[in-house]
Amino acid sequence: MASGNPINFPTPDGSTSIDENVSNNYAAVTVTPNPTSDVIEVICSQDFKEPVEITVSDLNGKIIYNCVTHQKSTEFDLTSNVSGLYIVKVKVGGTASVFKVIKN
Repeated sequence: MASGNPINFPTPDGSTSIDENVSNNYAAVTVTPNPTSDVIEVICSQDFKEPVEITVSDLNGKIIYNCVTHQKSTEFDLTSNVSGLYIVKVKVGGTASVFKVIKN
């Protein structure tokens, strides 16, 4: 978790994001569906000038997926992963948003 006092923002799908550096970028990123049983999609609702770095990790910090993209939508298949809580970190420029995703 981020150091200091994290701020929780409800997203349109009801999940919670923890924004490390509060900015207008947190509202532009959605992780859906949450909870999921297989595939999650990270959606950027606006075009960013910088590349978007997405990291999916388990609660032990093990990185499951890591990619840098310019796409507005990126899918990650969690089908073969065990049920539990996963962390999705979306970094754009100097701002990072962290989403908690439940995998059934």
